[in-house]
Formats: sequence, C-alpha cells, structure tokens
Amino acid sequence: MLVAKEKDLLMVMDGASSGRTEIGYTGAVGSTIGLLKPLNSFNYPLFLYQFLKTNENYIKDNTTGSAIPHADKALILDLEFYFSNELQIQEFEILMQGWFDKKQLNNIQIRTLTQLRDTLLPKLMSGKVRVN
Repeated sequence: MLVAKEKDLLMVMDGASSGRTEIGYTGAVGSTIGLLKPLNSFNYPLFLYQFLKTNENYIKDNTTGSAIPHADKALILDLEFYFSNELQIQEFEILMQGWFDKKQLNNIQIRTLTQLRDTLLPKLMSGKVRVN
C-alpha cells in the first residue's frame, strides 16, 4: 500500500480531474491517484509542485482515453525544466515553505470551522440553541 507523506506530490491520474496536482496530504493513496517522486536526489518538492501546477492545464488538455480521461504518464515524464543555479531553487523552496505552512494552517482551520458549523447549525435550526 502506498502512503503519502506531507510533502509528497499527488496527481489525479483517472477521471474528470485527471492532471490535478496536490501536495500536503497524508495517508493511503487510492488507485486513481499517482504518487510522484523525482528519479534522482532533487529534493525540492515545493518547486516541483509549482512546476506541475504551472503545467496542469497542459496535462489536462492532453489526457488519453475516450470515455474516462487518463493523465498521460509519458507526457508527464517528458516534462523538462532546466536550471543553472541550484541556489535560486533553494531560495524559492524557502519562500514557498511559508506559503505551504500557511496553506496547511488554513486547511486545519477550515476543518475546525466545518465541524463547528455542522454541530451548531442543526441545533440553531431546531431551536435548541438560541442566539441573542
């Protein structure tokens, strides 16, 4: 069983959302999700995430399959980027880390507020809780 860690790159491989890229999720990886890892020791997951997000429409526009779209693995593997200065990528990774941390905090707050709404709304509607 594949298990995603917080900075693993995930891509929807089958269905209407084929090509959608995400990062920041942990847990078991389903059969229609691809867990993307670089082939070498290129350890800049936030840079790779942004690269894939930049190319997301291109990937989505070039899916295969007639009834059910599938992300084209060969097309994804053929995507290339060139860099001459790894220091710039390291700086970018540091900048993106702040964004990533904020995104993770926002997701936690969204889940908390959703639970609060789902708990309070039925009580408000039934009159069990009153607000002055």
